[in-house]
Amino acid sequence: MKCPHCGNKEIVFLRRTRWARFVPGFEYYDCNRCGGTHSRFLVRPIHGLFFAIMAFFITTAGYWFIRQMPVPYYADIDKEIVPILEPVKVSGRINDPLVREKEIPVQIAGSSLAEPSEEIDGNIPSETPPVLESVGEATQTDAGALQMLQANEPRVKVLIGNKSRASAERLAVQLESMGYPIGKIHAAPRSTFRKLTIFYKEGFKTLAGEIGRRLGKDFRSKELSWESQFDIIVVTGGSEK
Repeated sequence: MKCPHCGNKEIVFLRRTRWARFVPGFEYYDCNRCGGTHSRFLVRPIHGLFFAIMAFFITTAGYWFIRQMPVPYYADIDKEIVPILEPVKVSGRINDPLVREKEIPVQIAGSSLAEPSEEIDGNIPSETPPVLESVGEATQTDAGALQMLQANEPRVKVLIGNKSRASAERLAVQLESMGYPIGKIHAAPRSTFRKLTIFYKEGFKTLAGEIGRRLGKDFRSKELSWESQFDIIVVTGGSEK
């Protein structure tokens, strides 16, 4: 080693920091020519052995600590996760857009969880494509034909299809004023209906169209493709709140 200031190679070792033989530390030297005291940071090959031993003890201590953790700490996690995943595996309908409301609740904006709908269990498409239907305001029709249809006492159901329970309640009031008693309002399996949709059983197409026109809203009608105890199912849609 030589002096970093004057380049003198005749320097005298003074001292080193404590434990510098085993761990990296500073060594101090005195120069005979310039009289200055200099230091350098010293790292020896034996220091690598020291770090290897320390890493071994740290790893062993960490492994021992993990093994000493109580079993319920991670066993309870499996108990909580498995019951949640098992119903999904059994039903196999998690990706089905018509999963019943009692299996996957739908959160309705501005209200509590809607009651499960047990009436719709068919194949409603995941997206409602725009369908050009005759749209118009309420018109005067043959009152006799309408009374004949109403004499069959059709059962009408209202479902929430746009996350707005308020719009469904207003729709139920309109239908009741038209003479169709409405019971409880449920949520549809999905909440992405673009417009008011009226599902009807075979033989109720005329009544479904008449209801839509009397409501005075843009609507689409479609025949039921599944079994239901209701003859007419009206699903709210659009951005109405």
